[in-house]
Amino acid sequence: MAVLIAASLALAVAPAQPEAISQTAAGLRALAVNDPFASAPSSSPSISPKLASSPAPYRPGVVLIGFHAGVSAARMRSIAGTVGGRGLARLGPAIRPVTSPLTHRRPLTPFVLTVPSTPVLAAVSRLRREAGVAYAEPDYLMTASATPNDPSFPLQWADSNTGQSIPTQNSNEEIGPPANGTPGADDRALSAWGMSTGSRSIVIGETDTGIDYNHPDLAANVWSNPGGIGGCTAGTHGYNVLTSTCEPLDDDTFYGGHGTHVAGIMGAVGNNATGVAGMNWQTTLLPVKWLNSQAAGETSGLIAALQWLVAAKQAGVNIRVVNDSATFKGTAFSQALSEEIDTLGANNILFVTAAGNTGDNNDELAVRRYPCGYERPNEICVTASNNNDELPSWANYGPSTVQLAAPGVSIYSTLRNNTYGYLSGGSMASPQVAGAAALILSLKPSMSTTEVRADILEDVDKLPSLAAKVITGGRLNVCKAIPGCVTPSPPLTFGKTTVGASSDTFLADRKRVSRYALPTSGAVTKLSIYLAPTGTSGQQVLKGVVYADSSGAPSALLGVSEQLTFSSTSSAGWYDLTFSSPLKLAAGNYWIGAITGPTSKVGGFRYDSVASSRDYNSNTYTSGPSNPFGPVTIDSEQTSLYATYVVPPVNVTPPTISGTARQGQTLTEAHGSWTNEPTSFTYQWLQCDSAGNNCAAISGAASQTYVPVKNDVGHTLRVQETASNAGGSSSPATSSATAPVLPPPPSVTGVSPSEGPEAGGTSVTITGTNLGKASAVVFGSSEATSFTVNSESSITATSPAGKGSVDVTVDELRRPLQLRLATVSEFGQPQRRPRSRRHLGDDHGHEPGQSLGGRVRKQ
Repeated sequence: MAVLIAASLALAVAPAQPEAISQTAAGLRALAVNDPFASAPSSSPSISPKLASSPAPYRPGVVLIGFHAGVSAARMRSIAGTVGGRGLARLGPAIRPVTSPLTHRRPLTPFVLTVPSTPVLAAVSRLRREAGVAYAEPDYLMTASATPNDPSFPLQWADSNTGQSIPTQNSNEEIGPPANGTPGADDRALSAWGMSTGSRSIVIGETDTGIDYNHPDLAANVWSNPGGIGGCTAGTHGYNVLTSTCEPLDDDTFYGGHGTHVAGIMGAVGNNATGVAGMNWQTTLLPVKWLNSQAAGETSGLIAALQWLVAAKQAGVNIRVVNDSATFKGTAFSQALSEEIDTLGANNILFVTAAGNTGDNNDELAVRRYPCGYERPNEICVTASNNNDELPSWANYGPSTVQLAAPGVSIYSTLRNNTYGYLSGGSMASPQVAGAAALILSLKPSMSTTEVRADILEDVDKLPSLAAKVITGGRLNVCKAIPGCVTPSPPLTFGKTTVGASSDTFLADRKRVSRYALPTSGAVTKLSIYLAPTGTSGQQVLKGVVYADSSGAPSALLGVSEQLTFSSTSSAGWYDLTFSSPLKLAAGNYWIGAITGPTSKVGGFRYDSVASSRDYNSNTYTSGPSNPFGPVTIDSEQTSLYATYVVPPVNVTPPTISGTARQGQTLTEAHGSWTNEPTSFTYQWLQCDSAGNNCAAISGAASQTYVPVKNDVGHTLRVQETASNAGGSSSPATSSATAPVLPPPPSVTGVSPSEGPEAGGTSVTITGTNLGKASAVVFGSSEATSFTVNSESSITATSPAGKGSVDVTVDELRRPLQLRLATVSEFGQPQRRPRSRRHLGDDHGHEPGQSLGGRVRKQ
């Protein structure tokens, strides 16, 4: 169950607003696609925006293109040929052209074009100059930033812990003043949302006090009965075990909506500009109410609730996860309930529950909590962690009975009657894990319950604070459990990142700095300062400053931030003083702080008393911070202000090369993985010996793709990738070597004679190119009786027996026959000699060769 930390918060009519809200946290979009070709919207597709010098990431070797109406297929192919394009193909199925009622024009058919030998941006620029082209652009790689626009998301430290302040609670679980957390001490949902934000095809069963299914942040994600499931009519939203009705509306008055709060954690609608975002922005929540208005109930009620969900699963509802946050002190072991959890497992349903909130060791039978203690193979028991990755004093634990921890302290979520508030407890931690399971299944619904459970438990963040406290020794990390999800490193900072215990106000035209050590060279991107209104009306302007250190005193001015304006109506919280360009600094001591404008006492700041920690002096704001700092006054007010900096990327896994190493065939580099969020990459291809050693840079080969040339045949290739960000460039990371580069495939240009007896045995001379390493000669589907390689351009072969007209193919790798011509005559009937024909082959993993339709005429 939840720990009620503030009844007034739980029952508030409007969302509670803690003091620490980042000025820049609101208004972020769910999808960020940086299109360097973008221009103002236009109703005409023929307007081609100007190429940008720093394009967004795009797929190499591919262009998207649209043609004006009336351009013939032959003309399209001709235009594609101007950039060496091939494989012009329509994207998606053919559709009936319809005139849009909005734009009053017919949308163009989209095509995709492969440009293997021309740089993508150069090809785009060239294609746009063609009169028949309506648009041409790279195939951009779209990256979801996945930060929802829900206005209270900054309060959800469990999903994105930036160190923001949240309400504290004492040993009696009473609300206390806000305190900062540890950046990164969260479940990594923000990163996971870049991979998926959930799926409504995955149904989460919730056994609790019900759900306020009319809540505007939940309604779209609540299950609606199609009719007949569980004996309920269409349009109902679950079941109520207490009343044996199809009405699961949450009526909890003790917590203000326990089940509704749990539901919001698992599946509040995300990115709807309302309230909060659940672990799944879209999912299906199926409530079965078994707890009464005081959040109490019986084991039989829970068993009945679970049984109803199993029946719904067998009736076709895709229930994959059930969350039961309720756990009561003193509840006895129930075999019936243990068996019912097994029944869930038999129906491929994961059961997630809470460890409890009495600070007990669940391994001890005398105080063990159930259902946590049943330890079933389809069960996960979860305890609560706080925003510093610690177990609160009231959180139950169990090195043999509790699997993991998840955020469960001061969790902001939905409550009854369209409200929001904070609750704490294992009740809040359990739905974090249940929601994570549904999020994982949204990407791979074929996973079994066993696989999902193992995926979550094997991919926790192991923490010293949880060692010997929970089985995994870790806290939930949903990003790690999702293949391909990468968690950004926590920001690097130096300075005072905590909110000071004391308050003071800013006076006009003064600069104040404190001395801190930068542990390694890096680039400072911003300063952050904790500000609060004082009750004095007006505005306070200020800028961040960085000074060099000289013998323990501030000296030369190194950087000044952009201006920040703080109003008397602004909320208390951390505010950013951003530098227009990163300030690159060597490791060492620096003085960081702020200079204030001509008004006094509008903005307040927080500090702790640390002897001789701050230097300040008078400095007219309009004249800018002095250089050097000037005479100082020293006091003990160490202001809550810190710097954020970045360091160059560090390679974690090296880049890889895709494609077949063959002369004339494109190879493509795929990025390795890096720390510290690279913003750009450079490349250098290397030619190595056949064993991958003794490598040398290939002149001019500095793009993400490379086409091997004749000089590369017999050599292996590697590629070096260098990553960069505002902090600088990394050391190069080198890929593994390719196989030795192959020559171009054999090409047949002539067969003589082209007729022979039906019984075979004709000696045939085959001419062409690259025939020297031939391993097979094939007549139709039959290999030659024998063959001899005369030179790179000639082979003598003995034809096999057979009838009809066939292709003659030379293969160097003994792969399945890939080039064929349809038979052009009835077997055995004499035909005049055909002309040579060339055809593209189908794709069997290597470049198509060429074949000549040499006829063997049977006589």
